[in-house]
Amino acid sequence: MGESYNCPYTTTAMESNMQTISEFWENHKAKFYWGIGISIVVFIIGLIIWRAAWVTFVEKHEYAFVFDKVNGKVFPVGHTGWVVANPFLFGVHAIDTRPYQVSISANERILNAKLVKFNIRGVETFVEWHGRAAGDDVNNLKEILKCYAFDRDEGRDCPFLEVVNVLAPSQGVPITQGGK
Repeated sequence: MGESYNCPYTTTAMESNMQTISEFWENHKAKFYWGIGISIVVFIIGLIIWRAAWVTFVEKHEYAFVFDKVNGKVFPVGHTGWVVANPFLFGVHAIDTRPYQVSISANERILNAKLVKFNIRGVETFVEWHGRAAGDDVNNLKEILKCYAFDRDEGRDCPFLEVVNVLAPSQGVPITQGGK
């Protein structure tokens, strides 16, 4: 009953260990903070690269499709909002489906004008004829639709063009409102 237990760590040994840890921290805390700072910067740069390469946002007025770079097929995206895809295998593209007025003009007067919009049922033909990125720029898309709207067949043979309205030449209005 009178046996005592000898603890290998006495108070002076623990104080000595705490002093060693404290000295270690004082000598190396700058490296620790630099490591944390560099880790945060690398994480933020990685996040920016991931967002720029892997994530695409599709607006509500756009039709999005995914182009499979391996086999060349086109797949529709069934929703608007964020689309995440591997940029090495897939290309995500969005085409504006709002109607646009395209016109032929001369001497500051519109000779012929049409209200046209992209028909999503013809997206595969559009990609086949013009490439997968041709509709990413609205001005480029408007020029393509204008070419087909005013061709010999007035776009009837073009499955990705929908002519919403035609403005007759007698209904032409001046382009500038200044009244030269």
